[in-house]
Amino acid sequence: MSLPSARRSKRTGRTARAEETSGAADQRAGRVEAEELAGRFLLSAETTRAEGQADLVTAVEPGDATLVVVAVPDDLADGLWPRLAEVLTRARERTGQVVLAMSGAGIDRQGSGALARRIADDWDMTVVAPAGDVLLVPGGALFVRAEDDGPEPRWWRFAPKTEAQELGLRWPRPEWEAALADVTAPSGVVVTAVPAGALVRPAGTPEPDPGDVAYAIPADPERPAVLVGDAEVSAADLVAVLSGAVGRAEWRRQPVRLVPAGDVDLLPLGQAVARELGVEVEVLTGPPVDSIGDTDEWRTVLLDAGGRPTWSPFVSSVLCGPAGRDGVAPPPRPLNWRSPAEGMRVADAARGVLRLDDTWRVAVTRAGVWAYPVDADPDRFPDRLTTAWPVSAGTLRVDVGASGRTVDDRLWTPLDGLLDALTPGPRARLHLAVHGRTTPDGAEAVQRLATRHHAGLDAGLDADRPDRGQAAASPERVSTMSDGSARAHVSEDAVHAGVGGTAAVSAVRTEASVALPGAEEGSAPVTPPATRTPTESGAVTVTPEHRSTDEDRAAFRAMVGLGWDAHAAPVRRTFSRLPAIAATERAAAAVDLVAVRLFLTSPADGAFGPAAARSGDAALRPYLACLASGLGRLPTYRGAVLHGVDAPARTDLTGTVLTEPGPVGGLSLADGAAGWPPTATVYVIWSDTARRVAALSDAETEKDVAARRGDVVFGPGSRFAVLDVRPGDADTPDLVLLRELPATHGNDAAQGGHLALTRLNTALEGVHAAAAGASPWPAHSLGPLGTPSSASGHATA
Repeated sequence: MSLPSARRSKRTGRTARAEETSGAADQRAGRVEAEELAGRFLLSAETTRAEGQADLVTAVEPGDATLVVVAVPDDLADGLWPRLAEVLTRARERTGQVVLAMSGAGIDRQGSGALARRIADDWDMTVVAPAGDVLLVPGGALFVRAEDDGPEPRWWRFAPKTEAQELGLRWPRPEWEAALADVTAPSGVVVTAVPAGALVRPAGTPEPDPGDVAYAIPADPERPAVLVGDAEVSAADLVAVLSGAVGRAEWRRQPVRLVPAGDVDLLPLGQAVARELGVEVEVLTGPPVDSIGDTDEWRTVLLDAGGRPTWSPFVSSVLCGPAGRDGVAPPPRPLNWRSPAEGMRVADAARGVLRLDDTWRVAVTRAGVWAYPVDADPDRFPDRLTTAWPVSAGTLRVDVGASGRTVDDRLWTPLDGLLDALTPGPRARLHLAVHGRTTPDGAEAVQRLATRHHAGLDAGLDADRPDRGQAAASPERVSTMSDGSARAHVSEDAVHAGVGGTAAVSAVRTEASVALPGAEEGSAPVTPPATRTPTESGAVTVTPEHRSTDEDRAAFRAMVGLGWDAHAAPVRRTFSRLPAIAATERAAAAVDLVAVRLFLTSPADGAFGPAAARSGDAALRPYLACLASGLGRLPTYRGAVLHGVDAPARTDLTGTVLTEPGPVGGLSLADGAAGWPPTATVYVIWSDTARRVAALSDAETEKDVAARRGDVVFGPGSRFAVLDVRPGDADTPDLVLLRELPATHGNDAAQGGHLALTRLNTALEGVHAAAAGASPWPAHSLGPLGTPSSASGHATA
């Protein structure tokens, strides 16, 4: 059959014909390829192919049909049709049925009809296709939402020469989809269909975008979920929404599931629904993360006010029950929970209790953990602990002891071991709260514990939980210092208060939902952090030797959002040109190297550019953590590096140490820079550990390729000893000569300055003024460098 040519893209305004004039390089980069993935097909442009997208495709169970996912921007549609025809031929031979996940393929367009209809009739095969934009959703589902000014979104089944059959919003269609018809929207709220079920939001608030968290939450195959992402939704609103639905069997077979789609705690709403409607309600602590590895285990993650993921609580959900005959509701109990550390023995699985030692137990709570004596008051311990404190994205509470009792001094050693065993994400947010009394030795021990783990501390609390009906405020963090003094810190909750915006869709999972472009869709841009929370300007948050954690990588992917694919595909293609990376490390390495590529390709003032990276912004720490880790996977460069600074050199810098919070780029004199950068001052640095990054650049012309061959980057938090400052003349800029120092704390300039200075002088003999400006200078090799501090001795030992 003759498949249609591309129409004009709304986003780019460029037709396929216009694309032909964009140059051979663009055509090579935009080649459409078909990839078979476990019996499923993914058609994508070479530049946008991504590991995360492929994982989402393979998670979909196509049943008796062949799944064909089309993720090709409209500008490349001319290259799509031959590949699609090849795939359809193979699908017809295999199953005779196709699920065509291509945005808009099921829309009956004036003058041409639906693409799926023409395929069904001309190819004599059944086609399931969407009338709307398609989202790939974690958990193996496809969801369709309305196009701008398009028809009602639906999946349709097109059989040859027969009338199309409506299927619903989700494919495969869950058994519970029809039950959502009984969810009503009372005055003041709006109910929006999302993949996991229904989102309840206040009237007048914007409809969620495909990049919002609500579209990334996976659906439960056995029941719908009710999502709430705004604290303005009241318990009365939610009861009104569900009052007509809970009578259906689909809603009563299992507890009603409430899922936060933002920085909200839904426990009070869940208790109210259970009480008013007489049903069991499961309340998730945060948005759920899809299954981990090949297991059925799932977790939740807490989002801050800006929609960024923080840490994964140990209690993922609790069960709220209706009141009994006595009119009293049972305390919520943990339904899905995990141990805070490996190797702990379970003492009471039904209530989330583990053994700390023979005399102490640890109960996991929504806010963290609670260590209590084994003989504590059974009316409170452990039943009243799970929900004793509200959850906080900025704080993991470690409650210890019971009011009215003295804490046994033997507790502090096993508690110290437990805190050591926590993963970095939770450990960075610790707040110790000691209930009851401590001995003099115990008071010193808990202060040492708080100092060692950089934890906040409240001691001598006389209550085991906040008053009923009153939300507990997040405590001010107080770290006890080694000299016995106390230093107060603003809690992380306070820092994030008022930070607006929403998380990118990948905030909930490292591979979250992906919007699939169709005939009216272009490629998605990188999504920067919604709003930043600045710390002290220039503060060092990451050092060059840092290696990223799972939490770092998940948070960084959330920052990038739907633009991830455009960077991940080129990164994977560079693996063959990099030092050997073990198969078990490739997934982590791919994320780290995307951070490096973003730094190299972002404009100077971009969301991930040099200015942002050196700002000390706390919100960018996951990005810097992955960037440092990614640089550590690249080859080292030893030699002279040029970095341009467009300001006169300070003559008082000699003997100081410059510390730079962000990465420092430059061109190597050995095989990159032939002349001076176009700046007033040039920093000439002797490198021992800078990393060669040319493999990740976007150089296209021979001139750019030659220049980028010498592209090197020092990791975030690098330190440089200033060896000499030399004023320039008419032909030469001011020169500041430096040597890289080991990435250790303190300001002592290491020995070896004379040797480094000799090497720099030799290297500078090959730089000539006539060559200035011969090569383009990337943005990351220009700009301010470091904050000076005095060194104990000059760097010219």
